[in-house]
Amino acid sequence: MKNKPAKLFMTTLIAGSITAVLAQSPYDFNLSKNTAEAAKAASASSAEQRYIIKFKDNSPYTVMSANGQAKLGSSADQLMAKTNARIMRKLPNSAAIAAMLTPKSLAAIQSNPNVEYVEVDPIRYIQASPSPMAESTPYGIQMVQADQVSDSLTGNMKVCIVDTGYELGHEDLISSGVTGDDNDGNGNDTGNWYQPGHPHGTHVAGTIAALGGNNVGVVGVNPSGNLGLHIVKVFNNAGSWGYGSDLVAAVNQCVSAGSDVISMSLGGGASSTAERNAFASALNNGVLSIAAAGNSGNSSLSYPASYDEVMSVAAVNSSGTRASFSQYNSQVEIAAPGVSVLSTVLNDGYASYDGTSMATPHVSGVAALVWSHYPSCSASQIRAALNATAEDRGSAGRDTQYGWGIVKAKAAYDYLANGCDGGGNPPPPPPGGDTELTNGQTVSNLSGSQGSEAFFTLDVPAGATDLTFQMAGGSGDADMYVRFGSKPTTSTYECRPYLNGNNETCNISNVQAGTYYVMLRGYSAFSGTSLVGSFNESSGGNGGTFNKSNLQGASGSWQHFTVQIPQGMSSFTIDMAGGSGDADMYVRRGSQPTTSSYDCRPYRWGNTESCSFNNPASGTWYISVRGYSTYSGVGIDAEWNP
Repeated sequence: MKNKPAKLFMTTLIAGSITAVLAQSPYDFNLSKNTAEAAKAASASSAEQRYIIKFKDNSPYTVMSANGQAKLGSSADQLMAKTNARIMRKLPNSAAIAAMLTPKSLAAIQSNPNVEYVEVDPIRYIQASPSPMAESTPYGIQMVQADQVSDSLTGNMKVCIVDTGYELGHEDLISSGVTGDDNDGNGNDTGNWYQPGHPHGTHVAGTIAALGGNNVGVVGVNPSGNLGLHIVKVFNNAGSWGYGSDLVAAVNQCVSAGSDVISMSLGGGASSTAERNAFASALNNGVLSIAAAGNSGNSSLSYPASYDEVMSVAAVNSSGTRASFSQYNSQVEIAAPGVSVLSTVLNDGYASYDGTSMATPHVSGVAALVWSHYPSCSASQIRAALNATAEDRGSAGRDTQYGWGIVKAKAAYDYLANGCDGGGNPPPPPPGGDTELTNGQTVSNLSGSQGSEAFFTLDVPAGATDLTFQMAGGSGDADMYVRFGSKPTTSTYECRPYLNGNNETCNISNVQAGTYYVMLRGYSAFSGTSLVGSFNESSGGNGGTFNKSNLQGASGSWQHFTVQIPQGMSSFTIDMAGGSGDADMYVRRGSQPTTSSYDCRPYRWGNTESCSFNNPASGTWYISVRGYSTYSGVGIDAEWNP
């Protein structure tokens, strides 16, 4: 078997002053999970490097919270001390620690069976540079149609700006009601959030919310002063760089502060599982994350913008043409003004900057502006509305240069006037109505209020096997109930996972022919949720097939399925493919596989894995999927033949 390597990334700081473009030069190399020799090679250039160490759920170094989430325990400090690791930052909600490790410390921690993964803590940079004054007013406000939508309702919204800080008391920015957090680790001390030292964050804030009607300065996307702002300072006063672990902590701070939108005019060339998981958690908590696509002018991916859970923003000039510095790749989702953008800077000043850093707050501001008029919509629905109504540029539809196009506030506002799904689409099935499910087909955009009940039915033929009902996605908290033959109630059911959130699965082992009823009940209000029921039909012969689609799960989670292999089969093949993230497939005859007991475990990077058996023994075979990291959109296809 091949060990799955843990990827390491490093970046080199090119420049750190306001007068230069801050860029990154990433390179990467592999580090074996189990060999100290590779660790030494990776650390040849330095005695210590900074890493993120993620502990397994239910390990001695984690504690379980009341909602079932694994959090960092105090015993993790003892492990760090024992291995001579220097703790730089604790990430309690991620059950992780950022620490400086020597090659010897790294090898010791990697060999600990309670450690889920170790990865280099990637460096993050500002994505902007100054340019000469070129505009007397911000042309971007008109370009994104912010002047066509009232921001009088934005008091119900909060944007979290993760950057260099905020000049509290600037003549053209609100001072009352602004909240903030500082870097809470000692690896990259940043100072007070309201004493920026570097103008980048204040410039970003001005684009989002510079005051209008005060006869000074500029006008932001939301000029009334009603919009809530939360500031997290992750860069020091030189504006040089921060770490991925700083960003993970910042995301958690944004969510804890009640933010609706996270605006990040920053990035770097290395991905991080810890970062990705933090943004997935934020999205699950109803928060929309938006980040700069990058300023390298090439097709490389910049993070956090290139995570699926984050909107990646490209930059255009005043004529709507892509800026030459704006990175272009498959993750670019939307575009906004980013050349010669006039906004607020330190000491009651104003300046024009270039960068995807300047494009990002246009999108963040528009998201909050539009959302304020439709607060019942989910983060995913607001994201979809911005994409659906963007002004198409470049190639028709989505492309690598502009994504879906230039963000347009009024168009998105009009699109949502007919409902959160926009465009006059019919609303989700009303509570209490029965909706027929079709085998393997997902019903999307389900919603309901607290205490509401929506019912679904699935007709299952004789001989069917592996019946599964899966609810997933969206915001809020719905509970799924399944029962054969009649509608379930809160006290009568065959399956009720009863978990926090909307990710619940019922696997029915003793499948009966007839009608299965599913109830989705709002434990609290929920929206954007999907439901799918699926089963395997009898093949009518000795051979057969098994199919599952749209599988998703968190790091360390398991999903188990079974197939019955009859006697006389000459081959049995199982293929897993598609989606994003990293899932691992395990196959075993007779009982559920574990990480140490299985008949086949390819253990590859990504989701493309295959197991094949010649002359398989008859009986029950288990096909299981475990999240090496968070994954989604994965499919499994199995086939057995005589």
